Amino acid sequence: NNQPASEVALTCTQCQSSLPDFIASQADFASSNLSLAEFDAVERHLALCPRCSASAQQLSAWFGESLSDPIPPTPSYLGFDLTFLS
Repeated sequence: NNQPASEVALTCTQCQSSLPDFIASQADFASSNLSLAEFDAVERHLALCPRCSASAQQLSAWFGESLSDPIPPTPSYLGFDLTFLS
């Protein structure tokens, strides 16, 4: 293998296991669990693999939908009334 370590090709299994972190990294790389080399390796794999690219697009859509869903308010019966402690 004559490729530098940072340019070793990922298998589909490796790529897909990194997709959640890759998608999250696109939104905020500072809080990423991927190194820059790992991010680049996933990006290169996605450019060449239609199957993984489709998976990434689907995951990205789901991730985007989950962020756009409003967070429902906590029902009052789940809240604790601690006013008696004052």
